[in-house]
Amino acid sequence: MLEIIFAVWSLAYKDIFFGKLKKTGTDETVKNVTNCSSEERDAIRIPHPTRVTSIFRLLGIGVGSSKGAGKFLQNQFVQILTGEGKSVTLAAVSTVLALCGYTVDCACYSEYLSSRDHKEFKFLFEAFHVLKRVTYGTFGNLCEKFINAKGQIRDVVSNYNRAA
Repeated sequence: MLEIIFAVWSLAYKDIFFGKLKKTGTDETVKNVTNCSSEERDAIRIPHPTRVTSIFRLLGIGVGSSKGAGKFLQNQFVQILTGEGKSVTLAAVSTVLALCGYTVDCACYSEYLSSRDHKEFKFLFEAFHVLKRVTYGTFGNLCEKFINAKGQIRDVVSNYNRAA
């Protein structure tokens, strides 16, 4: 499943890659990525091994059994440094989990970063028909969503105080 998700992600940027090839003066198809210039290589979207490893870890693949996540996912913690692909990792994991029927909330401290990532990967969620299962927001948004899951807490407290 991951290979298909990453193929769709990579192909979405094909025009950028081939556009950069034309700008560098060559129209021929690149047969070997190692023969590309650094500018051309930057336009190729391929999953970095760090991303794939962190995705496997988040999904519980190789943790305790060879069956993968199994029936229940366990809590996992991964550290991905700046520039190593947190956004891509979260989008791929979110897509996998949404395809498995989960509702996914991606939370960040920054409204700007959450909005940016949601816009950047919206095409991916749409391609797999999981857009309604994946939401992005801040930690505050996520906390409020859980607190208000069974009713607006402000209204409940207000009604309680009036009754007392």
